[in-house]
Amino acid sequence: MAAKGCASTSFLRLTEEAREQGGLLSQEDLSRFLFCHVRTIRRCVQNLRKRGIVVATRGQQNDIGPGVSHRGVAVKHWIEGMEPVEVARRIKHSLKAVERYLQNFARVVFLQQRGFDPLATALAMGVSVAQVTTYREIHDLYKDRPEFARRAQEIQITGGEFHEAIDFEKGGPTQNAKSKKG
Repeated sequence: MAAKGCASTSFLRLTEEAREQGGLLSQEDLSRFLFCHVRTIRRCVQNLRKRGIVVATRGQQNDIGPGVSHRGVAVKHWIEGMEPVEVARRIKHSLKAVERYLQNFARVVFLQQRGFDPLATALAMGVSVAQVTTYREIHDLYKDRPEFARRAQEIQITGGEFHEAIDFEKGGPTQNAKSKKG
C-alpha cells in the first residue's frame, strides 16, 4: 500500500507524461507539483518499488543512486512470458516505452552476438553504455534459460531488422546487396 498522503497514481502519470515529452522530473519536482514533502514522495517511490512498479524519475532514469532500471524490469517480464501490453500495465509505463525497451534490448543482444563491445554498441545505437550494460547483464542472466529460448527468434528478427535498416541508410553492404537484386 502506498504511504499515507501519497498520490502515487498522480505522480506516476506526471513522470510518464514528462518522459514521453523528453523530460524527466525529480522527486523534488514531484513534491512541488503535488504540494507534499519530498520524504512523502520517497516513501511512495519505495512502496511502489516493493510492488514491482518503477517510477521514472530523473535520478532513476539517469542511473543516479541505487535501484533496478525500469528497462531491465520490463525486459525481464517480457522474457518470462508477458506480452508488451501486460508489461506496460504491470510497470505503469506506456506501451510505446515498453516496446522501445524491448527493441533496444534486441538490438543490444544482436550486436553483442556479432562481437560489438559495450561502447561500440552504445555508439551504434545512440544510447548510454549503462543502458547497454544493463541489457547485456540481463542477456547473460537469461541466455541459458528455456524462457529466453522462446524469445530468441523475436530478438534476432528485431535486432537484425534494425541493423539492416541502419546499414541500408548508410549505404553499407545491405543496400548494395539489395540494389544488385533489383
